[in-house]
Amino acid sequence: MFSGEMKAHRGPVRFIFAGIVGLALVVGPSSASAGLDDRDTEPVVITGSETPLLIGIEPEQVVAFSFDGSWIQVPVQVDERKLIDYRPVRQSVFNSNNEFRAMAYADPNTWAEADGVPQTVTTPANRGSGAVVPGTTGDPKFDADDEIAMMAVDAGIAAGGVEAPEGVDPGTRTPVKVTDPLDPSGSRFLYLFRTTSGLDPAAETDMVLYEQTYDPLLVGGYRAGYHYGSIGDNIAGPPVNPEKSTVTTARYELGFPGRWMVDRMVIAAASAPDVDLLDGDKSTVGQTGCGRNELTFSRGGGGFIANLDGPVRAIRSFVGANSGTFAQRDYIFYEGIWETRTYLRVHPGINQFVSAMDLAPDASGMVYRNSNNPSGMTIDGIQDNPVAGQISWDQFSGQYGSVTNVARLTTDIEGVSQSSYYQDMATPNPASSMLCSGDGHSFGAAGPMLTMPPVPGGVNTDPTLGPANLFEVRRVTWFDGPEADAALGQLRSDQVDNPLRPEPGAAEPVYKQPNVELTPARLVVNVKPASLVLRPGGTRKIKVTVRNIGGMTAEGIAICARKARWKKAPVRCLKVARLDAGKSVVRRLKVRVSKDASAGRKSLWIKAKAAGIKSQGDGVKVRLRKAEGSGARNGEQRRRRTI
Repeated sequence: MFSGEMKAHRGPVRFIFAGIVGLALVVGPSSASAGLDDRDTEPVVITGSETPLLIGIEPEQVVAFSFDGSWIQVPVQVDERKLIDYRPVRQSVFNSNNEFRAMAYADPNTWAEADGVPQTVTTPANRGSGAVVPGTTGDPKFDADDEIAMMAVDAGIAAGGVEAPEGVDPGTRTPVKVTDPLDPSGSRFLYLFRTTSGLDPAAETDMVLYEQTYDPLLVGGYRAGYHYGSIGDNIAGPPVNPEKSTVTTARYELGFPGRWMVDRMVIAAASAPDVDLLDGDKSTVGQTGCGRNELTFSRGGGGFIANLDGPVRAIRSFVGANSGTFAQRDYIFYEGIWETRTYLRVHPGINQFVSAMDLAPDASGMVYRNSNNPSGMTIDGIQDNPVAGQISWDQFSGQYGSVTNVARLTTDIEGVSQSSYYQDMATPNPASSMLCSGDGHSFGAAGPMLTMPPVPGGVNTDPTLGPANLFEVRRVTWFDGPEADAALGQLRSDQVDNPLRPEPGAAEPVYKQPNVELTPARLVVNVKPASLVLRPGGTRKIKVTVRNIGGMTAEGIAICARKARWKKAPVRCLKVARLDAGKSVVRRLKVRVSKDASAGRKSLWIKAKAAGIKSQGDGVKVRLRKAEGSGARNGEQRRRRTI
């Protein structure tokens, strides 16, 4: 939780005002009970194959609602997928000996192409002008392969028997029941429709800001300017395509200097000032030496499958890790969760893998825990001797916030050894693989370690070299405040092993209108989004819903945003003449930030006033980024996809 401020999640913020002190509040069904306890940061992801009533429509026509006694539009994102040939993505010589195809995210700005657009035979000398690659066109309409992403925090109560909201096709109504297997009694509902009135699927919400910026900027954009080949295995020097890319949400910020590299991590949920806690998210082959690691992967040949930025999530998908020609990693970013999916596709002989978050010296004083060492140990640059072995979760926590990682291996290889890695040395052995990129320290570098079984001839996971084994790792990373502990680590582990269970098309319990007692007017204020990311000089509209849940009419309502020192804009109150019992009204307020505002976390307070009704304020969390003069939003550099 943000210390002294509103909750860190983007979910609905509710304030209840009573007209007479001492009267008990009469609260009917409201989205104050929306979402699922302890799982508010998790997504709800389903595919087109599960939503047949939406198949064949335009992807941007898919909209989502929740219900809490009235309909509330919530953000939804469609990410199109199709079967792609990986050779054009790599810009490798096109021959039949190394053909590899798989389902992947479509992107009109990469060589994967948009869904509905065929890939073409391409070489460095013949980009985009070759023959069409058969079977790589896909379908531009919403189809069975495409994904729909929503957030569990937006789920509400069932609306059985309630007419569909305005502006949608009732015949496409698709209820999605969302159940937490750890608490099956707490099911909630989301609703999907086809809009007939041009409703914005984002519902005026943008939870993740992904800015892909190259340094220097690519001449001609990604397709023409990206260097798809290797610049050698020598680890000295920067990645082949240096980046200054970032992902920013209300809970965290990450930085990417190269394709396989992450070297910045700020946790916004901390009460202390922003501090970059990460030296690098290290991926190494073995514990010693620098033959293969995240830097050599980023200096070797490769390319992006997709860079997508929508209202619910952002996707960064890429391929190519030295001799792992089609080794792939997907980063999926949500407001409070970072999901890493790694697909190993490499020749025999690569036998041990370490995945470790190596922290920066500023992280000294934080505590490291894992499932084998729940009491934890202080990160101080002095090596401890934790209990080794396979771990189900690990965690860093301290005044600057907390990071909990849960990793799971999916493989058909028998005998894979799963263990753990930990190195806390201000001056480690020069042979440590943690020194292959980043600084010369190893503060609390920790994570899982996997070792292949001693099979004659080695284990092959590259499908272009003949029969191949499956080897995939999924890591889910949560960002929380400084209060995280072993109990939270175990909870996160249990949640990964018991994912939310969406049931599209599930039966809807009939909604029963509650009896509203004849009590004084009571106002519930719902602000969306509850958190914003803006640059100095930027503007953004917020949606304020005021609902009267009392039994009498409220008159002379004023909805006001209190002037903040950083805002430097006049305060204007929006007037509502009257609001009958059980009714609601929606207004939009513009948040404008002055150009000279300093970066950091701010709060903007919203009030609802009415004669004879006491009011109390609360507000929207605003995270101000530093103004930049780079071309982060120029053309393909921004790669924004908001539907």
